[in-house]
Amino acid sequence: MSLADLNSDSMVNVVDVVQLAEIILGNTIFFDADMVNIKQKNGTFYVQGNGQIGAIQILLSHENGFNFELTDSALISEFRQDDFFTSIVVVAPSGNEIFYTEDTYNIEQIFAANSEKIIDVGLPLSFKMGNVYPNPFNANAQFQFSIPYRTKVKISIYNLMGKEVEVLSKGYHDSGNHTVKINTSNFATGIYFVKLVTDDFTDTKKILFIK
Repeated sequence: MSLADLNSDSMVNVVDVVQLAEIILGNTIFFDADMVNIKQKNGTFYVQGNGQIGAIQILLSHENGFNFELTDSALISEFRQDDFFTSIVVVAPSGNEIFYTEDTYNIEQIFAANSEKIIDVGLPLSFKMGNVYPNPFNANAQFQFSIPYRTKVKISIYNLMGKEVEVLSKGYHDSGNHTVKINTSNFATGIYFVKLVTDDFTDTKKILFIK
Protein backbone atom coordinates (compact mmCIF):
# COMPACT_ATOMS: atom_id res chain seq x y z
CA MET A 1 0.00 0.00 0.00
CA SER A 2 1.31 3.47 -0.91
CA LEU A 3 2.45 5.72 1.94
CA ALA A 4 0.47 8.47 0.21
CA ASP A 5 -2.79 6.57 0.77
CA LEU A 6 -3.49 8.22 4.12
CA ASN A 7 -7.08 6.99 4.48
CA SER A 8 -6.22 3.41 3.45
CA ASP A 9 -8.85 3.15 0.71
CA SER A 10 -6.34 1.71 -1.83
CA MET A 11 -6.47 4.95 -3.86
CA VAL A 12 -4.37 8.08 -3.89
CA ASN A 13 -6.60 11.06 -4.60
CA VAL A 14 -7.72 14.45 -3.29
CA VAL A 15 -8.96 12.91 -0.03
CA ASP A 16 -5.36 12.04 0.87
CA VAL A 17 -4.27 15.61 0.05
CA VAL A 18 -6.94 16.95 2.40
CA GLN A 19 -5.88 14.58 5.17
CA LEU A 20 -2.22 15.53 4.73
CA ALA A 21 -3.17 19.19 5.09
CA GLU A 22 -5.13 18.29 8.23
CA ILE A 23 -2.05 16.57 9.69
CA ILE A 24 0.21 19.54 8.97
CA LEU A 25 -2.18 22.29 10.04
CA GLY A 26 -4.25 20.47 12.65
CA ASN A 27 -7.95 19.69 12.37
CA THR A 28 -9.29 22.71 10.46
CA ILE A 29 -12.53 21.19 9.13
CA PHE A 30 -15.28 21.33 11.73
CA PHE A 31 -18.34 20.40 9.67
CA ASP A 32 -17.81 18.22 6.59
CA ALA A 33 -19.89 18.74 3.48
CA ASP A 34 -21.52 15.63 2.05
CA MET A 35 -22.93 17.31 -1.07
CA VAL A 36 -21.52 19.92 -3.44
CA ASN A 37 -23.44 21.92 -6.03
CA ILE A 38 -21.76 23.72 -8.89
CA LYS A 39 -22.73 26.86 -10.73
CA GLN A 40 -21.40 28.45 -13.90
CA LYS A 41 -22.41 32.07 -14.43
CA ASN A 42 -20.88 34.94 -16.40
CA GLY A 43 -17.60 33.10 -16.84
CA THR A 44 -17.14 32.19 -13.17
CA PHE A 45 -17.20 28.59 -11.92
CA TYR A 46 -18.57 28.29 -8.38
CA VAL A 47 -18.92 25.45 -5.88
CA GLN A 48 -21.10 25.42 -2.79
CA GLY A 49 -21.36 22.67 -0.19
CA ASN A 50 -23.67 21.97 2.73
CA GLY A 51 -20.59 22.12 4.94
CA GLN A 52 -16.87 22.67 4.49
CA ILE A 53 -15.36 21.37 1.25
CA GLY A 54 -11.99 19.69 1.61
CA ALA A 55 -10.95 19.74 -2.04
CA ILE A 56 -12.17 20.03 -5.63
CA GLN A 57 -10.52 18.29 -8.59
CA ILE A 58 -11.65 19.23 -12.11
CA LEU A 59 -10.59 18.11 -15.59
CA LEU A 60 -11.49 20.52 -18.40
CA SER A 61 -11.26 20.03 -22.15
CA HIS A 62 -10.91 23.05 -24.42
CA GLU A 63 -9.33 24.51 -27.52
CA ASN A 64 -5.62 25.30 -27.66
CA GLY A 65 -4.82 28.63 -25.99
CA PHE A 66 -7.33 28.30 -23.15
CA ASN A 67 -6.87 31.04 -20.55
CA PHE A 68 -8.34 31.25 -17.07
CA GLU A 69 -7.81 32.77 -13.62
CA LEU A 70 -7.63 30.29 -10.74
CA THR A 71 -8.63 31.31 -7.23
CA ASP A 72 -5.90 32.00 -4.72
CA SER A 73 -8.38 31.91 -1.81
CA ALA A 74 -7.47 28.35 -0.83
CA LEU A 75 -4.81 26.42 1.02
CA ILE A 76 -3.66 24.96 -2.31
CA SER A 77 -4.74 26.01 -5.81
CA GLU A 78 -2.75 24.41 -8.60
CA PHE A 79 -3.28 23.34 -12.20
CA ARG A 80 -1.57 21.42 -14.98
CA GLN A 81 -2.31 22.32 -18.58
CA ASP A 82 -1.50 21.01 -22.02
CA ASP A 83 -2.89 22.02 -25.41
CA PHE A 84 -6.41 20.66 -24.95
CA PHE A 85 -6.84 19.72 -21.27
CA THR A 86 -6.50 21.49 -17.94
CA SER A 87 -6.48 19.67 -14.59
CA ILE A 88 -7.28 21.77 -11.51
CA VAL A 89 -6.90 20.92 -7.81
CA VAL A 90 -8.12 23.31 -5.13
CA VAL A 91 -7.71 22.29 -1.47
CA ALA A 92 -9.66 23.94 1.37
CA PRO A 93 -11.24 26.76 -0.66
CA SER A 94 -12.25 29.68 1.55
CA GLY A 95 -14.82 30.98 -0.95
CA ASN A 96 -17.20 29.66 -3.60
CA GLU A 97 -15.34 30.94 -6.68
CA ILE A 98 -12.93 28.41 -8.21
CA PHE A 99 -11.95 29.96 -11.54
CA TYR A 100 -12.93 32.55 -14.12
CA THR A 101 -12.58 32.37 -17.90
CA GLU A 102 -13.96 34.03 -20.99
CA ASP A 103 -13.09 30.95 -23.08
CA THR A 104 -15.23 27.92 -23.89
CA TYR A 105 -14.66 24.63 -22.08
CA ASN A 106 -16.27 21.30 -21.23
CA ILE A 107 -16.12 19.57 -17.85
CA GLU A 108 -14.80 16.05 -18.43
CA GLN A 109 -14.51 15.03 -14.76
CA ILE A 110 -15.16 16.59 -11.40
CA PHE A 111 -14.53 15.23 -7.92
CA ALA A 112 -15.17 16.79 -4.54
CA ALA A 113 -13.95 15.57 -1.16
CA ASN A 114 -14.46 16.26 2.49
CA SER A 115 -11.89 15.24 5.11
CA GLU A 116 -12.81 11.55 4.84
CA LYS A 117 -14.19 10.62 1.41
CA ILE A 118 -15.25 11.59 -2.10
CA ILE A 119 -18.66 13.28 -1.96
CA ASP A 120 -21.48 13.77 -4.43
CA VAL A 121 -21.39 16.65 -6.90
CA GLY A 122 -24.82 17.93 -7.81
CA LEU A 123 -25.74 17.71 -11.46
CA PRO A 124 -26.39 18.98 -14.08
CA LEU A 125 -23.12 20.69 -14.86
CA SER A 126 -24.44 22.75 -17.75
CA PHE A 127 -27.50 23.92 -19.66
CA LYS A 128 -29.12 21.42 -22.01
CA MET A 129 -32.32 21.18 -24.02
CA GLY A 130 -33.30 17.66 -25.03
CA ASN A 131 -35.05 16.61 -28.23
CA VAL A 132 -38.83 16.67 -28.44
CA TYR A 133 -40.38 13.20 -28.37
CA PRO A 134 -42.24 11.93 -30.30
CA ASN A 135 -41.46 14.04 -33.33
CA PRO A 136 -43.45 14.20 -35.62
CA PHE A 137 -46.53 13.97 -33.38
CA ASN A 138 -50.27 14.51 -33.64
CA ALA A 139 -51.40 15.27 -30.09
CA ASN A 140 -48.97 15.41 -27.20
CA ALA A 141 -45.18 15.52 -26.97
CA GLN A 142 -42.59 16.38 -24.37
CA PHE A 143 -38.93 17.22 -23.82
CA GLN A 144 -36.51 17.68 -20.97
CA PHE A 145 -34.17 20.52 -20.16
CA SER A 146 -31.44 20.88 -17.56
CA ILE A 147 -30.14 23.98 -15.82
CA PRO A 148 -27.15 24.15 -13.45
CA TYR A 149 -28.60 26.85 -11.18
CA ARG A 150 -31.86 28.61 -10.38
CA THR A 151 -32.67 31.01 -13.19
CA LYS A 152 -35.49 32.56 -15.19
CA VAL A 153 -36.63 30.38 -18.09
CA LYS A 154 -38.99 31.10 -20.95
CA ILE A 155 -40.14 28.36 -23.32
CA SER A 156 -42.22 29.31 -26.35
CA ILE A 157 -43.49 27.82 -29.60
CA TYR A 158 -43.02 29.77 -32.83
CA ASN A 159 -44.43 29.18 -36.31
CA LEU A 160 -42.46 29.32 -39.56
CA MET A 161 -43.08 33.07 -39.80
CA GLY A 162 -41.30 33.59 -36.49
CA LYS A 163 -44.49 34.48 -34.63
CA GLU A 164 -44.83 33.32 -31.04
CA VAL A 165 -47.98 31.18 -30.93
CA GLU A 166 -47.79 29.73 -27.40
CA VAL A 167 -45.82 30.18 -24.18
CA LEU A 168 -45.25 26.82 -22.51
CA SER A 169 -43.44 28.10 -19.43
CA LYS A 170 -42.26 31.43 -18.07
CA GLY A 171 -40.67 32.01 -14.70
CA TYR A 172 -37.91 30.87 -12.36
CA HIS A 173 -36.86 27.22 -12.28
CA ASP A 174 -34.55 25.55 -9.77
CA SER A 175 -31.38 23.77 -10.87
CA GLY A 176 -31.93 20.23 -12.11
CA ASN A 177 -33.76 18.33 -14.82
CA HIS A 178 -37.23 19.43 -15.88
CA THR A 179 -39.89 17.98 -18.19
CA VAL A 180 -42.13 20.13 -20.39
CA LYS A 181 -45.29 18.77 -22.03
CA ILE A 182 -46.55 20.09 -25.35
CA ASN A 183 -50.22 20.01 -26.39
CA THR A 184 -50.80 21.47 -29.85
CA SER A 185 -54.23 20.01 -30.59
CA ASN A 186 -55.49 23.46 -31.61
CA PHE A 187 -52.59 24.07 -34.03
CA ALA A 188 -52.68 23.67 -37.79
CA THR A 189 -50.53 20.95 -39.34
CA GLY A 190 -47.03 22.23 -39.96
CA ILE A 191 -43.53 22.91 -38.74
CA TYR A 192 -43.00 24.79 -35.51
CA PHE A 193 -40.05 25.69 -33.31
CA VAL A 194 -39.73 25.26 -29.55
CA LYS A 195 -37.38 27.88 -28.11
CA LEU A 196 -35.86 27.87 -24.61
CA VAL A 197 -34.29 31.10 -23.36
CA THR A 198 -32.42 31.95 -20.14
CA ASP A 199 -30.00 34.78 -19.37
CA ASP A 200 -27.04 32.54 -20.25
CA PHE A 201 -28.42 29.97 -22.69
CA THR A 202 -30.69 29.70 -25.73
CA ASP A 203 -31.66 26.65 -27.79
CA THR A 204 -34.33 25.79 -30.35
CA LYS A 205 -35.82 22.48 -31.50
CA LYS A 206 -37.85 21.95 -34.68
CA ILE A 207 -41.10 20.00 -34.35
CA LEU A 208 -43.59 18.71 -36.89
CA PHE A 209 -47.26 18.62 -35.88
CA ILE A 210 -49.58 16.45 -37.99
CA LYS A 211 -53.34 16.49 -37.41
